[in-house]
Amino acid sequence: MLGFAPKTASGSIIEAAMRLILAGGRYLPPRLAEIASARIDDGSVIAVRDDVARLAERLTERQMEVLRLIARGQSNKEIARALDLTPSTVKTHVAQVLTCLGAANRTDAAIKARLLDLV
Repeated sequence: MLGFAPKTASGSIIEAAMRLILAGGRYLPPRLAEIASARIDDGSVIAVRDDVARLAERLTERQMEVLRLIARGQSNKEIARALDLTPSTVKTHVAQVLTCLGAANRTDAAIKARLLDLV
């Protein structure tokens, strides 16, 4: 499966998800991706560096490019211009990057990426 968008998603999210998939990426709504990526061990969720590294391996090449630009402090509009993408596509890539890294926000993603030597 390359992606899933619920019927309740806005048209812009569905369009961005389709563009992402056509560009070779994958899309899951952030909450669903979070649930899918959580590993349960002895009844508790394990959130360790190895798990984050394993999740980071799921990033596509394009998502890695977005992550590098996030780590440089670029906005979605700047990333869109640099990679010749629409801002909504960048927003979708950013959401997937955050989910894959288990990051709360862009800053958290940049920190985790640096700790894992991804950028």
